[in-house]
Amino acid sequence: MVREIEMIFSRVDKRQTVAKHVVDALHQSILAGQIKPGDKLPGQRELAAQFGASLPSVREAISILAATGLISVTPGRGTIVRGSSEAEASFDGWLGIAHSKAELGDFLEVRELLETHIVQKIARESGCKDFKPIFEALDRLKRQRGNPKAYLEEDLAFHRQLASYADNKILEKLLLAIQVPMHSQIAHSIKETVKKAGDLGPSWELHRNLVDALAAGNDTAAAEAIRTMVHRARVNHGLTEDMVEPSERKVNSTRGSRRARR
Repeated sequence: MVREIEMIFSRVDKRQTVAKHVVDALHQSILAGQIKPGDKLPGQRELAAQFGASLPSVREAISILAATGLISVTPGRGTIVRGSSEAEASFDGWLGIAHSKAELGDFLEVRELLETHIVQKIARESGCKDFKPIFEALDRLKRQRGNPKAYLEEDLAFHRQLASYADNKILEKLLLAIQVPMHSQIAHSIKETVKKAGDLGPSWELHRNLVDALAAGNDTAAAEAIRTMVHRARVNHGLTEDMVEPSERKVNSTRGSRRARR
C-alpha cells in the first residue's frame, strides 16, 4: 500500500534557481528517511504552494528527479519514491546545475568524453544489437519537433537509452549521474535552436545521423555526431566563437591536405 505523506518544506531561497531548491529539498528528505521508498509525494500544485514556487519550476524539479531515478511518475498513481539503493546508485550528489561558464564548460567536456565512448562502443558492437528501440526513440523525438518541452524529455530519454545499449552498467550510471546538468544544458540548446531555426529540425537531423552511423557500425561518424552536438551546445551557451562544426573542420582539413600534396 502506498503511503501518502504530508510535509512542510521551507520556502525557496531566491539566491538559488527555484528548481534546484526544490530538487535539493526533496533529495535531502529522501536521503534522511523523511520520505521513504514507496511513498507518494504530494501533488505538484501542493508542492508549489509549500515551496512558494511556480508550478513550472516544480514540474522541472520533478522531471529532474525522475530522470535521475529517485522518483517515478506514473499516470493514475502519481509520483512515487523509488527504492533507496536504486536511486542512490544513479543520483548525482553534485546535482550538476552549472552556476558559471567554467562549470558548464567542464560539464560539456565530460559529456563529450562519456558519450563519445558510449556511441563508439555501440557502433563497434552493432552486429549483435537490435536497433529497433533506438529507431523508435528517434521517431518519438521526431514527432515532438514542434513541442520544445516534450522534445526535451524525449531527447533526455534518447540519450539514456543509448547508454543502456553500451552493455556497461557503470557507463549507464555515469550518464544518469549527469542528467541534471544535461537537462539544463539541452533545455537551453533547444531554446536557442528554435530561436535560430524556427523549429527543432536541425537537432533531430543530428540525432538521425547518429542513429544511422550506429546502425551502420560506423564508430567514427557516431563520435563525430556527438562532438557536433556538444560543439553546438558550446556555441549556444557562448563558450566558443568557433562556428565551424567538427564535420566541416574535417572536410576543410582534408581539402587543405590535398592542395598541399599538389
